[in-house]
Amino acid sequence: MEIFIKIIITLVVIIVSLKILLWTWTSQIDPKATLQKYFNNKPKIADIVVTRDPNKIYQNRSSVGDVTGSVQTKDEQVIFAEITNTSSLKYNEPFEYQRVKLKIVKVGEMIGLQSDGRTTKQSVIKDVVCEKIKD
Repeated sequence: MEIFIKIIITLVVIIVSLKILLWTWTSQIDPKATLQKYFNNKPKIADIVVTRDPNKIYQNRSSVGDVTGSVQTKDEQVIFAEITNTSSLKYNEPFEYQRVKLKIVKVGEMIGLQSDGRTTKQSVIKDVVCEKIKD
């Protein structure tokens, strides 16, 4: 019986450890926001690490758009086919996408409201050409 209990405990520890490792390696962790959140208030254990959605763009640590189209990377340029929900985006300021700092060079088309009958998108920008900014 003792061996059975030891095996169960070992399996539970291994499964939990693997889930934690999988979450760690598949999430985009924002180190600055994580540390600020920890030092500014006492976080709950689930709120210790701040992650970012890889399909969003960020300015000043806040989400300012959703990448809904394809993304092409060419040397020092990133081209977004479509970004939605950009009403908070400041076009003349740099933004971050998947840990890359970018600056908008050209916007092909701006649409206030777009609907295909099933979904409605707001503040849509298309064919967005951006340059990478070196830190």
